[in-house]
Amino acid sequence: MEEHIEQRLSSLRVMLLKMLSGSYYQRIKRSEHNDILESFILGFNVLAEEFQDVLIHQGYVNRNAAILDVVQMSFIIDEHGMVEMVNKLACKTLSRRKRNIIDRPFEALLTEGSVKKWKNVFQQCAKRRAYDTSVDLVFKSKGGLEIPKTVYVSRYYKNAQGYRTLITVIHHTNYQKKLQSGISGKINKVKLKGNKRSLKDRTALLKKSKVRLSLEDIQKIKRAHDMILANLEDDFPSLKEFALQLGTNEFKLKYGFKELYGTTVHKFLIEERLRKALMMVLYSDRLFKSIAEMTGFKSLPHFSRAFKNAYGHSPSEMRKMNNV
Repeated sequence: MEEHIEQRLSSLRVMLLKMLSGSYYQRIKRSEHNDILESFILGFNVLAEEFQDVLIHQGYVNRNAAILDVVQMSFIIDEHGMVEMVNKLACKTLSRRKRNIIDRPFEALLTEGSVKKWKNVFQQCAKRRAYDTSVDLVFKSKGGLEIPKTVYVSRYYKNAQGYRTLITVIHHTNYQKKLQSGISGKINKVKLKGNKRSLKDRTALLKKSKVRLSLEDIQKIKRAHDMILANLEDDFPSLKEFALQLGTNEFKLKYGFKELYGTTVHKFLIEERLRKALMMVLYSDRLFKSIAEMTGFKSLPHFSRAFKNAYGHSPSEMRKMNNV
């Protein structure tokens, strides 16, 4: 038997065992071969993706409100790129024991092609006192299977221990089918009072109810999500301008973002700015005015009000409580 066939069969056996044990995170790397075995590999990758999404919805979602994003893996990396902390689900996803991850290089968890990308991001982190970005990486499980994920990276300062990097991997569920299946129901629920609305108004409302998000639309909205995370300190453009930058329109941006992430663009922006600010308040000695500027708030009073509304304490109170 040819070597490449044996290798792919071995990967399939490992993946099947993982799926039978209830782990659906792994994927098999596609090859250049165009044969029946490659068709099986593609099919099992798709099947694992579907099972993963079903389990996410059944295990984490109640009947009334759907959670679209679930934190799958979390790591804290020290200044030298070594793993200081890893969550339990990450160990399960990577099929590795905690002791085989802690105090080892984070890059050891990545495929060869992703190591270079990670080193570049880590070098960029080292050049700034605070840094937020996202990058697509491919993790490798203990069995050699691949786990492609979008990784969110945040660098912060921890008192007396230097800089630390927080790495978060979020599982974005495949929500497109649910979006589209719900459209017909929404149309049926539209109640038009004939004498109170003109034909033009009724037509406009019906068209609005028939909005469908294509795969390309969803990719643009996910790009909007990543752009916001990577540019929290910058002045945010109007939604119309932001939509044009993405190659879509304002309505699809607002509608799609709410459907995919369960919140508005503006609310998500403020929440992420405050999340970044909270880390700097707790784990750095920066002046609050500097933190406000680095998180996109126009003034210190504006920042303080938003911070207290979100966390119940002012920045100074929060820092004092953390240092006690």
